[in-house]
Amino acid sequence: MLPIENDYETKCLCILVLDTSGSMNANNVIAELNDSLNRFKEVIMQDCVTKSMLELGIITFDSDVKVIQQPDKLTNIEIPRLRAQGFSLLVPAIEEAQKLVEKREEHYKIRGIPYYRPRIIVITDGAHLDKGQDIARIASKIKSDVVNRYYCFDLIDIGDMQNSVLSTFETKEMSILRMPINKIKFEEKTRKWPIVFISLIGSITFFSANKLNEKNNPMK
Repeated sequence: MLPIENDYETKCLCILVLDTSGSMNANNVIAELNDSLNRFKEVIMQDCVTKSMLELGIITFDSDVKVIQQPDKLTNIEIPRLRAQGFSLLVPAIEEAQKLVEKREEHYKIRGIPYYRPRIIVITDGAHLDKGQDIARIASKIKSDVVNRYYCFDLIDIGDMQNSVLSTFETKEMSILRMPINKIKFEEKTRKWPIVFISLIGSITFFSANKLNEKNNPMK
């Protein structure tokens, strides 16, 4: 069951879709991701406006897809410790994020809670993709959903090279932020890696205020 929300301040829903497949063990990437998640929470908790509006959900994907955090206020969330293993079920993970957005929007509408356009953020190295996943189909659906303003979509490629599979997601409506973690110097990691989260989430209020969910948002 989704958490019950008692306050009616305009919400900014963000679903993090995080790669925890075995390839994330290389170059200590999974440790960097864990560290960044915790620092991300620390920074957002210092922003009174963002922390009151932001609702965060977390999905992990390896050989399984797990909703490890239903959408909730950051103040109610204990940041999990992630472990990497198995293959990468990228497509089912994105589909699960789409379902989570749809369910949470229905929750908002039933309770009369205003909300900005939701955001899905995928962080992956694009490696160890399990066979049989229809990347082209899911990329096409995301493009259609973004054009129709159902949600915003960001893909962050932290692999060590440009991934041809992930490039399928790159269109004029969607861009890929490429941030190869193993090419960032040690002294730069502390500054650059968490900013992936801080800049994306911290900008939600401004971004969403200018691009309200015209289809579902009662504030349109």
